Amino acid sequence: MCPTSITRNNTSLFKYSALTLCLSALLQPVQAQEETKSNKTADKLFEKIEVTARKRVESIQDVPVAITAFGEDQLDAMKFRNMNDLSVGIANVVLEDVGTARGVANFSIRGLGINSSITSIDPTVGVFVDGVFIGTNGGVVVDMFDIERVEVLRGPQGILFGRNVTGGAILITTKKPDDTVTAKLRGSVTGGGPGGLNKTIQGAVNIPLTDNLFTKVSVYHNNDEGWFENKFDGSNHGAVKQTLFRSSTLWEPTDDLTLELKYENLDLDGDGPSGQNHTNGMGINPNLAFSGAHPLAPFAVTFDRDSHDFAINEPGWQKIETELLSLNLNWDVAGGTMTYIYGWRDYYSPTRGDIDAQPFTLFHSNSWTTSEQFSHELRFNTQLGKANVTTGVYHYTNDMLYHERRELPLTTVYADINADGTPDLLAAGIYQDGGGLHETSSLGAFAAVDYDLDDQWTLSAGLRYTREEKDVQISSMNLNVSSINSGFIIPQGPACNIYEANDCNFDFVDNKTWSNVSPKVGVRFRLDDDTNLFANWSRGFRSGGYNLRNTADISTPELREANGPGPFDEETVDNFEVGYKGDTDWGRFNAAAFIMNIDDMQREVSLPAPDGSLIQIIKNTAEATIMGVEVDGMFRITDNLVAMFNLGLIDAEYSKVIYDLNGDGVVDQGDEELEIPRVPEITYSVGLTHDMEVSDWGLLTSRVNYSYRDKTYYTDNNLGYIDDQKILNAGIDLQNEDGTWVVSLFGKNLTNDVKHGNDTQLSFGTFAPLTKGREYGVEFTYHYY
Repeated sequence: MCPTSITRNNTSLFKYSALTLCLSALLQPVQAQEETKSNKTADKLFEKIEVTARKRVESIQDVPVAITAFGEDQLDAMKFRNMNDLSVGIANVVLEDVGTARGVANFSIRGLGINSSITSIDPTVGVFVDGVFIGTNGGVVVDMFDIERVEVLRGPQGILFGRNVTGGAILITTKKPDDTVTAKLRGSVTGGGPGGLNKTIQGAVNIPLTDNLFTKVSVYHNNDEGWFENKFDGSNHGAVKQTLFRSSTLWEPTDDLTLELKYENLDLDGDGPSGQNHTNGMGINPNLAFSGAHPLAPFAVTFDRDSHDFAINEPGWQKIETELLSLNLNWDVAGGTMTYIYGWRDYYSPTRGDIDAQPFTLFHSNSWTTSEQFSHELRFNTQLGKANVTTGVYHYTNDMLYHERRELPLTTVYADINADGTPDLLAAGIYQDGGGLHETSSLGAFAAVDYDLDDQWTLSAGLRYTREEKDVQISSMNLNVSSINSGFIIPQGPACNIYEANDCNFDFVDNKTWSNVSPKVGVRFRLDDDTNLFANWSRGFRSGGYNLRNTADISTPELREANGPGPFDEETVDNFEVGYKGDTDWGRFNAAAFIMNIDDMQREVSLPAPDGSLIQIIKNTAEATIMGVEVDGMFRITDNLVAMFNLGLIDAEYSKVIYDLNGDGVVDQGDEELEIPRVPEITYSVGLTHDMEVSDWGLLTSRVNYSYRDKTYYTDNNLGYIDDQKILNAGIDLQNEDGTWVVSLFGKNLTNDVKHGNDTQLSFGTFAPLTKGREYGVEFTYHYY
């Protein structure tokens, strides 16, 4: 085995020697696992999960908030790869990719979500990785590995987590190094679609360098050949190659001080969106739009929205390069714990997509996005008599650049037919270029107190002050136009490029500062050691801002005011919540009920443009009320058989509308009667897990889970929608007696249900990017203890 202490003489030699010694140790016979705790999944499900929902470590059952958490064992059992695997199956929670650009989060909790890939739109659900807030939605839905815990917090979390958590927060904690030499190696192969296979290889090595210095290295590589078949040419589509590297170092110089440094690098290269064109909400599809004598009529295609079929003439592409650096310092001092978290993230992603979803070019698009953020959080937690007090300050900056280019042939003719039957097109059209520069600076101060009145009653209160400033320089797309050089067409001028050189005209320059106070009060009652009741009122806010993708006509002051790129104002949410958490002899049961009042709701109103593209306007559109209930639990049917369930119900309606959502030219009752997008009325999930001891082998664990999510509207005018989701997952794991190796067979979405990332309405149908259907897989995991 690797030594637990190594003398460091030379940095390079030290690193090389430590790695050599540990790799050599991995080749030795496997040692028996010293831990005696049960390997049964049924037992692991009932182990206490510790969470950090209140920025201190507590049992999930003791936290007076509505929260769902998954530990490492549960994530391994469900073959968790990325947040899409949790998109259906958590009560009143939607976690999925927007589809337009790979990896862009489109999360919604309790009906509060977004419907856009515009980088300057702040999320309603905050994502935190090892305590660091991820300030943009890009690069969030990517494969992950070596995860210790995922926490899903419902409702506004603005006191401790700050801006842009009106819907809730996702806390992702990666595994820490420790004082034992361990390693894990995992490989998998999945398939099931008309395309190719998806192969992954993952590894992690934990190395104690000295008695108080430990390090861990994790590597993940994925080679996906593409699940889909492009009906245009029969090729595979949806291919992606991804490599993730993470290093983590933990230093404990004294008993009172720990420092953890983590660095993560992601490199992803894949196809563009698998866009399906089907009939839009107005009943128009490409076969109708290109009818009669239109030269494209013989080539237009439309597909059943309940299929995985599509045909695009350009596969597109996307790259994602991200770096994430975090430093966590914890110092026990002055009767409490001082915590400092530093975060830096650099994100770069160029894309190209076939947005018309047709086997010829009507609307294709490129984009370039860069973002660099820095954050600092300093907080202190202490126990003062009966009061647990947390105070802190937070500072965050983000500099973003976004450039989009739209390729729009306005007049298309064909001179001949190619050998493969496709039209030989000569296009006279335009490029539209736009985007801009976006800078954010945010400063916050917060305090939270939990005061024990006695052994049963605890009162809670908190307050956060936030001051945020945003500066923008925006180039409107309809004001930066150049001709496409195609065939005999003579270009009128080059397209501008904000990313490569600031040669676009910034027609909108502005800055604005917002300040906000977010309060919270609550009470918890301990009925007994295993049962808690709680009630909270809290207020959260979502930042005001600007639209970097301005496509509307702002040629007059009136149009600029009505449809311009901003600024739009903050969105505020008042949340009233009561809940119950209880452990019993038969299992566990949790429940919560809530009412949320939303003021100045921010929405992206999407309208099809006459040129075949899209107009996207971001405004404060309405006031709304959303109420609902959530229940979840699990119970033992036998010692080896566990049943799990959850249910979410939501009722949502507008109380006041101040913007023309349905596009009929007036704001009236017709707008108020529309359904609020991204609000599934029903979500539920049921599952069974069974363990069976196999003589002379080990343990056989089988599981099955069925999840349902109701139909949701995607666009504010209710013309675009996402069908209900019915997801059936199942699997079998066989592990040996000491748990050193596990062989798994699994299936995801066994009913081959069709899911779209969005349902964008175009003048000739829809752009609806598809996500994978049925998948079968085999996985092998080896542990070295």
